[in-house]
Amino acid sequence: MTTPDQSQPASKQTFPHLLKRSTLFISPYRVERLFSKNDIPPNAFYTRLGQAAEVIFGQACKDLKFPVKTLSTAMMLVQHYCLFNGNNVLSTNLEITSTCLLIASKIEDTPKKSKDIIACLYHGFKYSPTKLEEIRIHVLHLERAVLETLGFDFRQTSPQYYVIKISKDLRLKKEVAKLAWDISIDAFSSLVYLYIPTHTVALASIVLAAKLSKDESIFPLNSESFESTRYKTNLALLEFLELYLNRPSNILRLVADEKYKDVYYDIFVPFKDDISRAIENFQISHRVDKNGRSSELAIRSSKLSNDGAVRYVLGWD
Repeated sequence: MTTPDQSQPASKQTFPHLLKRSTLFISPYRVERLFSKNDIPPNAFYTRLGQAAEVIFGQACKDLKFPVKTLSTAMMLVQHYCLFNGNNVLSTNLEITSTCLLIASKIEDTPKKSKDIIACLYHGFKYSPTKLEEIRIHVLHLERAVLETLGFDFRQTSPQYYVIKISKDLRLKKEVAKLAWDISIDAFSSLVYLYIPTHTVALASIVLAAKLSKDESIFPLNSESFESTRYKTNLALLEFLELYLNRPSNILRLVADEKYKDVYYDIFVPFKDDISRAIENFQISHRVDKNGRSSELAIRSSKLSNDGAVRYVLGWD
């Protein structure tokens, strides 16, 4: 990367250039490195995700009437931006959430005006019109930073579509399908959607819902028929189980559910042991690289320059 040469005339100055290769998924090892590099306390990070999910699936869903695909996309944007920018961001959680909702509404063709989103999310603060306009301008500037962090990569899709589709194919009971839907939304308080394809996460949410409701009608289940390997499905299940067992919160729909909040723990603990053993056995037998690899480059640093060119390349492997 080169920095501007101040000795040259303005018309001939060179600016930073960068080629960023965007990969659709990242490894847990890469996430641990980002936590360390960006000085992100994991507990504080997951609390931040939970707060964003509460706003997006609560207030934004009720007042802005966004469809679930827009809300899901917004949460994925929040996850990505907060993970790659850490505690160095100069924006509040609500400003980041507002920006991600604005971008998601454009991606999913459900556009809303920025002032409407700001007015909704900041309704309880009783800010003056001048203050709200300042926030709106900041959100519009933040939009570029979110898009650059994302690498202009919009390939991720909402998992709820797959929950409905797979539930119909398996002829699930309505109660089990509803529970799987709630689990797939709770999963936004974790990073499973950055590791695993959404259709596999949807399948894992159905498996967990069936286990919790003791519905054995779908077992044995051939995950390959849903374009998901058993190993990837188990990884998604492990992320779910760690979320509910290690980071329980009333923000999570399953934890707040009167029917399951007192029984899920006793069911999930032995199930987690079984899943962990299955994953470990697979990694040993197939010599899976636990450390992961990443060829991803850092985005252009605004500390050097906001000018120059950045090319974004989508990685398909």
